[in-house]
Amino acid sequence: MTMEKLVSIYRQVRGAGRLTVTGKRSGKFNFTFTSDSHDTFLQFRDMLGRKTLFMEINNSSLSAWDMIQNEKYSEIALVVLFPFLEFLEPDGLTKVLWGIVPDIDTDKNTKLEFESSNTNIHFESERDRVGSLTRKITFSHGINSDNFEVIITQREFGTSYPHLVRVIPESVPFVNP
Repeated sequence: MTMEKLVSIYRQVRGAGRLTVTGKRSGKFNFTFTSDSHDTFLQFRDMLGRKTLFMEINNSSLSAWDMIQNEKYSEIALVVLFPFLEFLEPDGLTKVLWGIVPDIDTDKNTKLEFESSNTNIHFESERDRVGSLTRKITFSHGINSDNFEVIITQREFGTSYPHLVRVIPESVPFVNP
């Protein structure tokens, strides 16, 4: 299944997942998402259910809002928080949410698993009624860094979460990386 075919059939997707970080920083964050392929929105919540981070992807640009600190992150600041974004373009993140393995930005090689020096990105797919779709991504970058695991727990094609479709307020100040 290709991204183009999914979009032409279903037009939109919504779902939920979990981000687990282990290492120096540890935590579990549940998230919900909605996408129409051009615009993607993610809302992260902490273990207490508080809205912590809102991400907005418009085609190839990515921005995020720390809702607790009321700060906006640029793409550079987001790479510091989530090092896998150095290899995964914003539209690649959208592809993952749709269930497609994205192109990895390492000399533009497309692989199900990428390993280079101390960096390892692994995609796991699972058969679904739609086809074989990405369900889990693991990322590790060096011995002393954090490990990230993203699991898509639910994905519904042909529908969206309208409450997620919004814009980060202009009044939110940028944070420096």
